[in-house]
Amino acid sequence: MSISTEGARNLKVPAIGDFKVLDVRPVYEPEQYLLVQFSDPLNASQSLDGMLGIAGVSDLRFAVEGSEVKIYMPEHVEGQYNLAVNEGILNVNDQRLPQSVSMRVAFENRQPSVSIPGNGVIMPSSGKLVLPFDAVNLNAVDVTVIKIYEKNIPQYLQRNSLSGDNELRRVGTPVVQKTVRLDLDRSLNLHRKNRFNIDLEKMLRSEPGAIYRVTLGFRKSYSLAGCSGKEVQGSDSDEEEGEGDYYGEKIDDDDEFWSRYDSYYPYGYDWSSRESPCSNSYYNKNKWASRNILSSNLGLIAKRGNDNSMLVVATDIRDAKPLSGVELELLDYRGIVLEKGKSDGDGFASLQLKRKPYLLVARKDAERGYLKLDDGSSLPLSRFDVKGEEVQSGIKGFIYGERGVWRPGDSLFLTFVLEDKDNKLPDNHPVTMELYNPKGQLYRRLTQNTSVDGFYKFHTFTESEAITGSYVAKVKVGGATFTKNVRVETVKPNRLKINVDFGRESLTKGSTGTISAMWLFGATAQNLKAKVDISLTSGNTTFKKFDGYSFDDIVSRFAVENKTIFEGSLGESGSAPLTANLNVEKQAPGVLNANFEVKVFEPGGDFSIDHFSMPYHVFKSYVGLRIPEGDRLTGMLVTGRDHAVSIANVDDNGNPVSGTRTVEVSLYKERWRWWWDENEADYSNFFNDSYNQFLGKQDVTIVAGKGTYNLRINQPDWGRYVLRVKDKESGHAASKSVYIDWPDWANRMGKENPAEAAMLVFSANKSVYKVGENVTLTIPSSEGGRALVSIESGSKVLKTEWIKTTKGQTIHTFKADETMAPNVYVNVSLLQPHAQTANDLPIRMYGTVPILVENPATIRSPPSKWRIS
Repeated sequence: MSISTEGARNLKVPAIGDFKVLDVRPVYEPEQYLLVQFSDPLNASQSLDGMLGIAGVSDLRFAVEGSEVKIYMPEHVEGQYNLAVNEGILNVNDQRLPQSVSMRVAFENRQPSVSIPGNGVIMPSSGKLVLPFDAVNLNAVDVTVIKIYEKNIPQYLQRNSLSGDNELRRVGTPVVQKTVRLDLDRSLNLHRKNRFNIDLEKMLRSEPGAIYRVTLGFRKSYSLAGCSGKEVQGSDSDEEEGEGDYYGEKIDDDDEFWSRYDSYYPYGYDWSSRESPCSNSYYNKNKWASRNILSSNLGLIAKRGNDNSMLVVATDIRDAKPLSGVELELLDYRGIVLEKGKSDGDGFASLQLKRKPYLLVARKDAERGYLKLDDGSSLPLSRFDVKGEEVQSGIKGFIYGERGVWRPGDSLFLTFVLEDKDNKLPDNHPVTMELYNPKGQLYRRLTQNTSVDGFYKFHTFTESEAITGSYVAKVKVGGATFTKNVRVETVKPNRLKINVDFGRESLTKGSTGTISAMWLFGATAQNLKAKVDISLTSGNTTFKKFDGYSFDDIVSRFAVENKTIFEGSLGESGSAPLTANLNVEKQAPGVLNANFEVKVFEPGGDFSIDHFSMPYHVFKSYVGLRIPEGDRLTGMLVTGRDHAVSIANVDDNGNPVSGTRTVEVSLYKERWRWWWDENEADYSNFFNDSYNQFLGKQDVTIVAGKGTYNLRINQPDWGRYVLRVKDKESGHAASKSVYIDWPDWANRMGKENPAEAAMLVFSANKSVYKVGENVTLTIPSSEGGRALVSIESGSKVLKTEWIKTTKGQTIHTFKADETMAPNVYVNVSLLQPHAQTANDLPIRMYGTVPILVENPATIRSPPSKWRIS
């Protein structure tokens, strides 16, 4: 052989005394570790804990060999990781590394494995049915294809999503069982990850509408992993032992296949050896790769309203254009056809529902499409502002009474307001109100057929001996039910008028005031006994001039405290002095609520009572902080950037503190949070939680009540942090939780949760519009796609239209009309052609924004002068 090779490689040679990191690379044999090479030999006696770190990996072990450090992970890892090399590492001359270094490291999977990229099911037709897959350290794979027949798809989807694999034997049959060699191309290094393709058209004759489940498995005999010198469990004969016998019911000729396919663990499985490629236990079904494939170009969107209407949109996945003439069928759970329709030139089809459908089946020529319509398969909207009451059966209603509490024997005047914009109810349609007592028993039933502008009057009463408690009024109309709690209580009226006056709207430590009482007929309540109790609870500390600032300490724990500040006689004048002396400075997170309960006792033992609340200022001055606005969807900040945190220092009246002060800023990292810790009220054990880490503190100078702290977190760190600011003079502290992540967080989130990547964030130019005004939407987009803009009320789709997208962003304008009052939701589905390569975003993204619409013609104002006769 006559072979000549040429090449060149540039090497950086550091200068003497230039201590730096030269190279970082993963090593896989004989075991996995990360090699970090420095320009100088290291001091072998130093501890490297905290000096070298891999994001997301703990319990690292270090081995120093001259100028190299080997970092061993506690378990096998693969994928992208961030390495942090901190300043302070010493070389043999005790010279410190001058600056920190952060870099991304890619760990390849070198264990025998097979994977199928992506997670989609629908494969647009391109003349070929080709499945790509990746393989490492394998010379062959076993290919199994199970065909789920078109006629069985409704039954299959009763227990599965399009990607599911439950009860396949009931609906499918194996059509391919074949071993595919991967070592035919001698130029490939099979010890590294390689991309291969399987042409399924050469293995089977595809049927339109059928779903094919392709499984790629492998055996120990296909493995190229080096096992020399290691214990090898079992043999090839052991691997297949026990696979030939089928002990279940004999159903058909495929019994033996399903016995092998449903067998999760190999013969002689040992859990402790499940990750060793040299053991049979490694080669189990958990290591296989499977994917369902439906060859189709049909894209389907369905929107169901509460008025029994459904809008179906059919598009071509290849170019995102609408498809006309698509035949549509709505099936219920039992597979019965409920409704049929056909898409128009815009790809739209409006269908009326007889009852709730379960499955949508679309057909066009040889193309088939399926869409499950159950609630669990709908797209999540929890990340968008969709709060509000659900509209029932296309009508709205509201119940109100003439007061809040009734006594036994009182008359009840209840009014029900009905809004039926779509005129679903005929004239004089009966409206029934049922009143249930606290035991759940029907107490009264009334029916009204007439109303005044939609106002129905219900007049009833309770007996004087009626039980007390919370009654429930239920109004039923047109298949909708509306409820209201009606409180019936025995009320004993006060006979004394009680007055507590501190001369101001809020309290401070040592505030003085007076308590006085008078009989309702005007006489002074002389020498009566009085008692004043205060219950202190956490309040919300806000100041008008500092909107958006957080003045409460979320990590401080404050338990409710009850204190008696007065107990004695009111004297001859019917009054007595009060002093609010409450010592709670150490525990208070901010302004407290002082909830007063005042009792004045009559000579016979009865008493009159009064309740009221006042803010109690524990501190003479307060410190607050305002975190900069983050991402519109998540509220998060990004790493590698300075974020200016505004700090305010005010007195108890909310005015900036004059002069110069120093506050202490502390930063903590939350290492762990339980699933039930969802809001800032759950930080009560913050300082006692060993998972939280103190990162450091810094003094910040406050001038004229204002200052700034620069918050910066560098990669590879990310997560949730707590920033705490403390006023050194008054002792008050304020804290705020903030989430900080990498700028390319969407890529990581998209891999971990595809639903996150599919969410589209767009905005309107205003939040409130009047009828006749233009609503302008700004939609981030790429060129060549289409956006489906749908204007929806709480019960149905009002308007739908297609718009073409432009590069960067797309501006769309529509006019607000009276049908959109009082509010609508604008839903945008952004579709990209399947073959586009301009970005790696999903081909379908969606988002929703609320729009408030005011109709001046429907606003009623009372006349300036009322005539009373």
